[in-house]
Amino acid sequence: MDDRKSNSRYSFSMGSTAVALSTNKQTTVSLSIVEEEYKVATIATCEAVWLRRILEDLHEQQEC
Repeated sequence: MDDRKSNSRYSFSMGSTAVALSTNKQTTVSLSIVEEEYKVATIATCEAVWLRRILEDLHEQQEC
């Protein structure tokens, strides 16, 4: 059934190993693709900050 809700996916890796994967069906219907991409980017950024803080707690340095 087509409910006009999109799926979002993102992953984070360290070296060649994926450490976080996410696939979600959006809870709301977006009015544009840009709006949906903004929502997914916001969620992925929150996840990246969370992962970075865990690495800092484990005394691991992030290389840019």
